[in-house]
Amino acid sequence: PVSMKILIVGPTGVGKTTLVNFLASVADTPAPEYVPTACVRIVEVERPLPPTRRRGGQETAVVSAELWDCSGDIKYEACWPAMKDSAQGVVLVFNPEKGQEKDLEQWHKFFVTPLSLKSVCTMCVGRIGRSRTDVPHPAKSLNKIPVLTTCLSPQAEAERA
Repeated sequence: PVSMKILIVGPTGVGKTTLVNFLASVADTPAPEYVPTACVRIVEVERPLPPTRRRGGQETAVVSAELWDCSGDIKYEACWPAMKDSAQGVVLVFNPEKGQEKDLEQWHKFFVTPLSLKSVCTMCVGRIGRSRTDVPHPAKSLNKIPVLTTCLSPQAEAERA
């Protein structure tokens, strides 16, 4: 299978672990109480890719990903350079209700810019358990990064794929 290392980064308490648990089918809903991640937690995920004409339309390829759930706590900052080594993707998670849009520029400068991950970097808006209306876009310097809103609910199954 094709293997990737994807970092999930952002400020503390925005739902990075909840997002990773959901994507890895570990849990479908947020934990009842907040438990901060200690440094980093690595969760392996495998997903089949739909058949394509290039593969003859029959064979299903599998992609394997390591989701690196990185703590946003500044006390782990010394570990961040090692975490970003060899990463092929970065998901920036923030909560627009906490006014963290400008903080994302710093996360982007540290994790995305040095890795030259322009097209594979996705920005997630951590709206865990809330509706998806009126989602603000982050700072103008990040306007080329796609925004994906999240809301873990019974309808969220489609987002997992």
